[in-house]
Amino acid sequence: MEIVRDFSVIIPTFNRLGYLKQAIESCFIGNETLDIEVIVVDDGSTDGSVQYLKSLESNMVSCYFQQRKGPQFARNLGKSKANGRYIKFLDDDDYLEPGALQKEFLFSKEDADLILSECVFVNPNGTVIGIKYHYSSKNIFYGLFQEGSYLPVQVSYKRSFISDLNWDNNLGCRQDFHFLTEVILRKPKTVFSTFIAGTIRQHSGERVSSLNNVKSRCSINHLIILRSAFERLKEEVFFDKYLKDVALLGLYKWAYLIAVSDFKLFKTTVKRIESYDSKFFTTKKFNIIIRLFGVVSYVKIVNLPRRIKYFISNWNIIYMLNGK
Repeated sequence: MEIVRDFSVIIPTFNRLGYLKQAIESCFIGNETLDIEVIVVDDGSTDGSVQYLKSLESNMVSCYFQQRKGPQFARNLGKSKANGRYIKFLDDDDYLEPGALQKEFLFSKEDADLILSECVFVNPNGTVIGIKYHYSSKNIFYGLFQEGSYLPVQVSYKRSFISDLNWDNNLGCRQDFHFLTEVILRKPKTVFSTFIAGTIRQHSGERVSSLNNVKSRCSINHLIILRSAFERLKEEVFFDKYLKDVALLGLYKWAYLIAVSDFKLFKTTVKRIESYDSKFFTTKKFNIIIRLFGVVSYVKIVNLPRRIKYFISNWNIIYMLNGK
């Protein structure tokens, strides 16, 4: 018979020994009334993390080891081992606020499928440099298309609600947004909590996505995920004209963002928007130039200085990486 814990926290890790200890310990601080398991999946670390984790294993911390498959594989492995009623995915360089899991678990009384909290960003000195709030509308579908994504530390899932859902192993980036989008498309019973669940650490070892070409790839993935979500939602009864307009505007926003690096995808997205609503770009929400000459012509013009800046920036990055 399966023993069901209150919470499972899944931490994928790779060469982050300096941060990993705090991430693990933060799962227990202030959460003493809960039955918590922490599942750490090491993705082939060479910095002493493996030895540290092997010394740590207990009935509260389980460790698994794989060889450089990637964080999605690690999260899926951890999820397959989880026994908690609720699951949270925690990055190895982030950490939870004291009592965060205990506060979130209170929403189990409401039988929530999805619990969304807030988080803060800190610099290497621990100084708060930003706060990630909720979707301002408290409408999860509005937020999906207009306000980006929640970060893993902000989200807790009822395990039974995501039991047959895995992280996409083929996505190079935006895996967390894709996973959350798939959950949202299932129309979960969602609770928006009002407290800070965890901290995102901004540090010198920041992710490779700081490079322009990777940022562009991630933005492109984001747009593709949104396009797929819209196609699946547009015929739903609850997805009314207001939400459809919100979704189309969100698609355009992300299409405009990636136009500098993938103009072809921008144009196909515009055509898809116009095929759904032929008068969308003629409304007063767009400027007079777009309404007179068309959105593609407008973006071609404004794109020129953007592309010059984009290519200069990429050239400078390549120059620095080559040590020239």
